[in-house]
Amino acid sequence: MPFPLSPTSRTSRTIEIVGEAGTAAQALARVPACRELCSERPELACPMLTSFADDDALFDAILAGAAGCVLKQIRGADLVGAIRTVSASGSLLDR
Repeated sequence: MPFPLSPTSRTSRTIEIVGEAGTAAQALARVPACRELCSERPELACPMLTSFADDDALFDAILAGAAGCVLKQIRGADLVGAIRTVSASGSLLDR
């Protein structure tokens, strides 16, 4: 499944896409990757993009160090805003 950003946003100099998943199994593999990245580089902001509004998945992502989760139905501009929120040390948990 393609990342929901426009080609312009996708090549932003301030946003780097470091992983994508096309299946649920691949997405679940991203949680340990988030944990590893956040452990090695605590200055990184790691929002998770998900297809499911699942409390267990959200909890697992937060425990792994994610700054929050957004649903894949989010529009490109809103997704960029969410990414910028977590990169400014904000949280998506209160949205």
